[in-house]
Amino acid sequence: MPEFEIRTLRLEEIPRIVEMVRASFDSRLGSYMIYGQSGIETYLSVPFKYPKLLHDGVSLVAVIDDGVVGFAEFRLTDSNTAFLSYICVDPDVQGRGIAGLLMRRFLAMEPSITALSLDVFHSNVRARNLYEKIGFQRSATSAWVSRSLPPPKGAVGIRSLPAAMAAFESHGFCEFDVVLDHDVTRVGLLGLHTVRCTSARSFENDVLLGGLRQVFPQLTAAFTVLPQAQLSSLKIAHEVLTLSDRMTLAI
Repeated sequence: MPEFEIRTLRLEEIPRIVEMVRASFDSRLGSYMIYGQSGIETYLSVPFKYPKLLHDGVSLVAVIDDGVVGFAEFRLTDSNTAFLSYICVDPDVQGRGIAGLLMRRFLAMEPSITALSLDVFHSNVRARNLYEKIGFQRSATSAWVSRSLPPPKGAVGIRSLPAAMAAFESHGFCEFDVVLDHDVTRVGLLGLHTVRCTSARSFENDVLLGGLRQVFPQLTAAFTVLPQAQLSSLKIAHEVLTLSDRMTLAI
């Protein structure tokens, strides 16, 4: 049986990685994920353009016969903890331990890490079983929630809009601060039609969202990720897209 090589991602492999990741998640969720946006390849190429800078991310691939069949993206959250942002394996080689190899290689590269966390969808039973077998334990459950936007109305201020829109034009997503009645709220754009809210408060704020729609009339939906326990307190009509569990491996 051929051996897999585990190594860091190369620039020319990014299109293949994007293809693999997009094929691995539920198509209904694509518009709510950065990997589903139009400029994700440009976004992922940025660290390669500045190789002398220190980066908080590590991207590894599994390769066999010069073809990439596995990918894992890790983020160092501090000197002792890390987060597994994404991991996927080509369906043709699933069940051969590639996900475990990718995680073990990362931990070998970063011996100071004492805890590795990740999020996994409830519907991804195969992945959940794998993580539990490795030793990950669930610590919290979150809900991915969407709603329709109210009609355009009113006005809001946006800090550093030119810089934010330059990022949006390049990557297909961005973040910025909205100023409304002296309150400052962080939000984002995901593609042409979705506002990414960072809290239940902003998700339910019709004045804020109506003002954003006045600026960006193509927007149609708001999206946020909330602790599952907060769902019962939402006062506006919404749709629960999926649930995800936060799981952590103590090293």
